[in-house]
Amino acid sequence: MDEGRSNETSLGAQIQDTTIAGRQAMIARETDPGTCTVLVQTKAGYINFLRRIFADHINGPTPERCSGMTDLVQGILPRVGNN
Repeated sequence: MDEGRSNETSLGAQIQDTTIAGRQAMIARETDPGTCTVLVQTKAGYINFLRRIFADHINGPTPERCSGMTDLVQGILPRVGNN
């Protein structure tokens, strides 16, 4: 997770520490206003989930880039295991 934090902060991301499904995690809001990254701790390191919103392809209001990401990741984690 330290490596992930270092990588994200070197890119200018704002980091928010959190817990998802009982695991250490962080939400990184990158300098690109359409990009959100969620890093989640595993036994072997971390998993990096990235979402990019292409606002020019959306009719109507653009959602906040990290909106719903923790719910999405929480739904995927049981299928990943803890390796």
